[in-house]
Amino acid sequence: MKTLIKTMLVGAAAWVFAGPAFAYTINGTIPPHVPPEPVTVALHQPISPGILKLTFTAPPVNAGVRYVITFCIGPVSHPCVLPLQVLEGQQAVVPVDANVFTTEHYVISVEQGTSVAVPYTLEVDSLP
Repeated sequence: MKTLIKTMLVGAAAWVFAGPAFAYTINGTIPPHVPPEPVTVALHQPISPGILKLTFTAPPVNAGVRYVITFCIGPVSHPCVLPLQVLEGQQAVVPVDANVFTTEHYVISVEQGTSVAVPYTLEVDSLP
């Protein structure tokens, strides 16, 4: 019986550690700025090759102010090529090839145009 329990524990541990190569969360705040001004979000380095699943979350209404966050991925020279609007209290999930951040020098930027700072959460997962 003890051998069976040990085997199950070892199997469970192996299953837990067989998950994504890495996963982490970035929490930040976008300062108030009218008109909106982009803020760059730095990913942890080095970035493993493959597909990244980016989950961007905007909190509910902040300090009684409704807002929209613009989430962008683009080259350093023009970081907002394809903007994605995320309303307060909403979430956006974006799969992206990790190579754009290493070989093409893309960045993630966020912006909002209110008179109050707005927090955000970006979860980064590596997909197999």
